[in-house]
This record gives sequence, structure tokens and C-alpha cells, in this order.
Amino acid sequence: MSGIEEEFIAETEDTKRSKPAEGSAVLQMQTEAVEKLKAISTRAFQHTKASIATVGGSKLWVNSWCSPDAPKNQKATGEPIEASTTCNICQRVFLDRRRLAIHKNVHMKTESKNS
Repeated sequence: MSGIEEEFIAETEDTKRSKPAEGSAVLQMQTEAVEKLKAISTRAFQHTKASIATVGGSKLWVNSWCSPDAPKNQKATGEPIEASTTCNICQRVFLDRRRLAIHKNVHMKTESKNS
């Protein structure tokens, strides 16, 4: 081999070694995410037969997955929506004036019926 070929091979080997290892960073982030989820327990499901009432009144038996545990709602709760308008009669809160105006008509109708 000539000196140019050896120099080229040495340069390519250096670049291969000097590339940042993104794989290890990804593995670390995935490991951290899994550690957070390890505390969450999953429900145990059992393969059982469930009955469904048909229109004729007879029962239809189907294979189904059932769990004796109640479902756990793990949704992230968002910030509550700010209410902009309140009914001065019943203190009910509405998101916009249009809905409040429609609601006030209900109060007017009940007042006119009472008098």
C-alpha cells in the first residue's frame, strides 16, 4: 500500500471512533422512562365466558377477557379551564357569553310561569 492509502485508512478509522455514540444515550433515556413506569401495576385479566342478553331474551355466551379489579385512570389531568362568565341567579359557570345568554332564557321562562 502506498502512503496515501494508509493515510486515508487512518483518517476513516479515526472518524469511526470519534462519532458520538447516540445509542447509549437512547438506551439511558429508555431505561429512565421504564424506571418511572415500574411502579405502575397492571390489571390481571382472566379468560372467561361472559353472557350477553339478546333481543329475544336468550343469553349469548362469548369468550371474553375480564378483570376483577376496577380500571385505574392514569390520564394526566390538565389545568382546569378558566370560567369567564357566571350566572348571577344560580351561580352556574359558563365558558362564553352565548351559552350564558341561552341559560338566562331558562330563568326568564321559569319566572314568567311562576307569575
